[in-house]
Amino acid sequence: MMAHESGGSDSPRWNGSVATVRINGRWPWLAFAALSLALCALWLFVWPQGKAAGRNPFEYLVLRWGHAATWAFLFLGASMRLLGKKGSRASERLLSLGGAAYLAFILVAYVL
Repeated sequence: MMAHESGGSDSPRWNGSVATVRINGRWPWLAFAALSLALCALWLFVWPQGKAAGRNPFEYLVLRWGHAATWAFLFLGASMRLLGKKGSRASERLLSLGGAAYLAFILVAYVL
């Protein structure tokens, strides 16, 4: 049987014995999205409860949900990049929101 190669770089290829899917340079975004999703799930349950006592409502909100929100924004931004929307302003904004949420969390948890 002859090896058959289909058109696009992301399409399945037949290499003679094993069908493979090439994802080119997208695997780092896949790894980052998977890691971000796992960390988001973790930080939904693990958070600095001891630091939340006696805080105002805004600080409590940032301490409770800030770290999980960070990883949720990073997951969404990485997922959009993974889907091929490299120039998407929305993915850039989501990744930036992740950084801003993390900065707010660090400031409230360790500075204020």
